[in-house]
Amino acid sequence: MLYRIEWLIDIDAETPLDAAREALRIHRDPDSTAVVFSVARLDDETGALVGDPELVDLTARGRYAERRTRGYHVHANGLRGALSWHRTRAEAEAEAARYPASAGAHVVPL
Repeated sequence: MLYRIEWLIDIDAETPLDAAREALRIHRDPDSTAVVFSVARLDDETGALVGDPELVDLTARGRYAERRTRGYHVHANGLRGALSWHRTRAEAEAEAARYPASAGAHVVPL
């Protein structure tokens, strides 16, 4: 089966290469909380999206993957998929407040 995996992160850096290196460092850090992905099934022949993407959370350091069906997503204008998942609205609102107003980050309950 073919899947599209998306992981979004905003990084302040001097160059695109510096930003990519920092993202890789964060992603490889075993204590990182950047372990939530949007996973979409693609048609094996055409590559077309099949159904809706699922949010997969690997917060147990890869020991399990769980589709989150309760909680809150933080979304931003113009971006497909959630930026993050949170157990409580307060956590999600605090995360959304970290983004500039121009990003239009907002909380969406599941």
